[in-house]
Amino acid sequence: RALLPKSQRIRKEVLHLSPDQKALVESRIGWKFPEESFEVYIGETGASVDGYAVVHNTIGKHKPMTYMVGVDQKGHVIAVELLVFREARGSEVGKKRFNYQYEGKTVVDPIRINRDIINISGATMSVRSMSAGVKRVLVLVDEFYLKPLGLGSDKVAERRRERGFFRSLFGD
Repeated sequence: RALLPKSQRIRKEVLHLSPDQKALVESRIGWKFPEESFEVYIGETGASVDGYAVVHNTIGKHKPMTYMVGVDQKGHVIAVELLVFREARGSEVGKKRFNYQYEGKTVVDPIRINRDIINISGATMSVRSMSAGVKRVLVLVDEFYLKPLGLGSDKVAERRRERGFFRSLFGD
């Protein structure tokens, strides 16, 4: 409810990845991950999807941290909420002033430290893990929810090519 407050109902789906699907996601994000299934919460109002939320666990420096990533129906990050942080240092990744950086990001954004995410001194591993998890969630939503509806990153890239470079930057 925190990330999909306008939805009338929220249903849970477990996304199980086949070895081929997992390899595809790993190739898109550029690194391997141990999970083979993910819990996806889908917010709906009437017959339309409002967005998706994925609870994710990832290793900070030594211990796992649990957070949730909300993605709207067009593939933009709505918000990132840190749910459980287990390390002695680096809890700043749970602060709103840090997590606002992810809002509006899409699967085509790099979501990398010193590119479009500002690092936190003393929490580099936590920031790197959080950024990797956000990217993974965006790729999962893109591949398994948006692309089947014709709204995925491949269609976005095609529309940008059709509009041309300057029109994609400055509008019509």
